[in-house]
Amino acid sequence: MTDWRDRLRLLIKERGLNMKQLSLAAGLGETAVRDMLEKVTSPRVETVTAIAEQLGITLNELLEGRNEGARRVPVVGYVSAGEGWAPFDGDGPVDEVEINIGGGEAVALVVRGSSMAPVYRDGDILIGTKRATANAHNLVGTDCIIETKAGERYLKFLAKGTIRNRFNLKSYNPAHEDVVNVEIAWAAPVSVVLRSAR
Repeated sequence: MTDWRDRLRLLIKERGLNMKQLSLAAGLGETAVRDMLEKVTSPRVETVTAIAEQLGITLNELLEGRNEGARRVPVVGYVSAGEGWAPFDGDGPVDEVEINIGGGEAVALVVRGSSMAPVYRDGDILIGTKRATANAHNLVGTDCIIETKAGERYLKFLAKGTIRNRFNLKSYNPAHEDVVNVEIAWAAPVSVVLRSAR
């Protein structure tokens, strides 16, 4: 079984962080993460929780390696536009995908109207899990439910801004201009779409 310290080291490496950056982002002393990884003594729960929150995961995910809000769903075939879907050869699925709405506060929006078609249609329910501002750079390239620090609220495609720690919010509707170089209070990547009946 992987030790939680090993999981933390891996997450830091995968996300291109360093221990000092993560410590400061979590509101801790600059050596907090290093001390946590190098000392044999157990850190305080509040300290580990602050680190997990900055990584956008739950304390349980960090300590146990499990996400209680996740569900594994079998992938049963392939599909292409204009064609029927084809099952995999052999006996059953070859892979699974994880549907995750755990790890934070889940939020949902209902799409109204057709301005987001063809990606989302009227009545679709979009569900995501809020992530702290420090984790927003990990969400670039995804559709997110967003609240800016100025209190504006959007559902947009998140892109990197031209100013450090700012983001561009891209619209699917060409009639609406992109929102550029905004500061984000929180972002919830859309992880589940419940399609409306037609």
